[in-house]
Amino acid sequence: MTHTHEFLKRHSLATGLVLMFALTWPFYSHVGLFVGYGLALASLIMTGLTLGWAGVRALLSRFLIWRIDVRWYLVTLLGPAVLTVAAVGLGYALGGAELDFGSVDARWIFGRSTNLWVYVVPFFLVDLITNGEEMGWRGYVLPRLRARYSALASSLILGAVWGLWHLPKFWAAGDAAAVVWAILHNIAMAVLFTWVYENTSGSLLIATLFHAATNTAGVFLPMASIVMDGVTIQMIAIGIEFVAAFAFVLATGPARLSRRSPAQVRL
Repeated sequence: MTHTHEFLKRHSLATGLVLMFALTWPFYSHVGLFVGYGLALASLIMTGLTLGWAGVRALLSRFLIWRIDVRWYLVTLLGPAVLTVAAVGLGYALGGAELDFGSVDARWIFGRSTNLWVYVVPFFLVDLITNGEEMGWRGYVLPRLRARYSALASSLILGAVWGLWHLPKFWAAGDAAAVVWAILHNIAMAVLFTWVYENTSGSLLIATLFHAATNTAGVFLPMASIVMDGVTIQMIAIGIEFVAAFAFVLATGPARLSRRSPAQVRL
């Protein structure tokens, strides 16, 4: 038992990732919004096996870190929408299609004749409640990467894994290009998530709010069609995400992505 415990603790990152994929990929197309709970379950299992109940309590307690400067709540809740609006606006300025709220993803969810703005807050809350991903990515994986690498390197590694995790979403359609764009998007966003995480004392509540706000912006704001020479709003959006990530790396440094003391997480 001791030998197994030491093995799991020594290889907690790799073993945890294997368990995360094992508890989500086989069910990816069957459980819908709840697929992220597989990541949360894997994180709880591995934390319990390697750190015991004290570790589990410490992990869950990071959802109770809410006494954060109000400016970070504004960044968390409005930042994703600002990035999306910037992408749509730039695309339109470059000669793209007229902004069309009739083509947003929310129309496919709630119907073409409904008043979408009525559903923004409910959608955000449902996404917030059903999101189990952050316990896995920022709760379990990121601290273990940070124990070995800088904040920037950890973010790039996590972003690539995060992007690959979405592979079943595109597998059936055989859309290789979508996989590439998803990985690039997740790499850029992972840097932004780490920046938020490091500046909010490792709060998983804030990380989950940021995740829900990102999904909500993507569903309700118009990601218009082709802009010019095959460049889409999606490509422009990813470019803006990388620009934002690069700006924060320059401003705070790649080591911590923050001028604050690093988030302390017991491993």
